[in-house]
Amino acid sequence: MAAPAWAQLLASGDLSRLRSVGGVALSPDNRYLAYTITMRDRPVDPTANSGLMDLSTEKSVRLGG
Repeated sequence: MAAPAWAQLLASGDLSRLRSVGGVALSPDNRYLAYTITMRDRPVDPTANSGLMDLSTEKSVRLGG
């Protein structure tokens, strides 16, 4: 059985560049969305960043360092 077309576009080396979005929360006034993005680009220690999106403009800023 042949693999689906999308499966041929993903290589094992790509897995370290995948991002996971989690910890999503909507502000009480429904104007902003807070979220975290976890990156697994280092073999041992995944890193997480927090962001805030203005839903009216769809622009995000990273919070913290």
